[in-house]
Amino acid sequence: MRIGRPPTNPVERIRVKILMTAINMQNQSLKTGYQLERYFNPERLTYIDGETKRSGKWDHYRKKGTTPSSSVLKSIKKEYPWAYALYESKIWTTLQCGHQSKYYWSEFYLSCDPELQRLCYRFKSYNAGDFLKFKSKKRIALNKLFKIGTLDALACLIALLRESIEDESPFEYDAIETTVFNLIFWIIGEAPFFHHIKELYQFLVDYIFVSDNHQFRLLRSTPWSLTKNEIGIRISINNKNIMLAEDISLISTREETRKFIYWKHKGDSRLIVKEMADAFYQNKYAIPDSKHGLKWLIKKLNKTRQADQQLSRVYI
Repeated sequence: MRIGRPPTNPVERIRVKILMTAINMQNQSLKTGYQLERYFNPERLTYIDGETKRSGKWDHYRKKGTTPSSSVLKSIKKEYPWAYALYESKIWTTLQCGHQSKYYWSEFYLSCDPELQRLCYRFKSYNAGDFLKFKSKKRIALNKLFKIGTLDALACLIALLRESIEDESPFEYDAIETTVFNLIFWIIGEAPFFHHIKELYQFLVDYIFVSDNHQFRLLRSTPWSLTKNEIGIRISINNKNIMLAEDISLISTREETRKFIYWKHKGDSRLIVKEMADAFYQNKYAIPDSKHGLKWLIKKLNKTRQADQQLSRVYI
């Protein structure tokens, strides 16, 4: 992990590039800098001797991640609120490079929704230096953040992770990092993040997670030494698992997907996937009574579903 705050925060460049990709996801005709400029700033285009003259600023947004002006961001917010919401996500607050004060993190937690805020403060209520004494209680809070599984929940986990570095608590850092590692690839494996996966992952390694030569690595070596190919395989497997769960009608909404991810991780993941695959290839699959397998997963999923949305624990 690099120390210090660079003159131009690298995460801002990634943030803008992801914003541009998100706009294109909402409108596939807005892919190039020219298309974006023609859409948002047609008054800047001029035609001289049959050639189009333009500022090219949207090319800089797309390719270099140059921060747009407030007026441009206002236009994006009006036309593409979903893309703008990603740009304004709390994840970017937690990924700002360099040392941040306790006040900075307190302000971040206060900006979160009440449930996330409550879990963060519950985790922090137990002294970081006494992690081994309170690890079971702290892990309950971490598990609940994982179970919520949203981008904001990931932001909270990263905030707690970065504070643990400042608190010089390697055991606490290790526990939070494990939760982040188990969740993060499900999130950055989705578009628009996936389209910038190489740059985003390298940023996390360079600026957020501690390196192998850090004193915290006395507990274990870094889990962030994945190659680009290994990251792609991990994300591909995750996406196939979700599609398989959708195909056999285990999940249909994003909230159900997040619950599925959590309980699959807590159960026998390999067995669950095997039994889902068996169910996919049979017209009427009798769900076996295996330990922490598909039937166990369905029982967990049913706990938060209405009576008319309950999944059968006998056949799929």
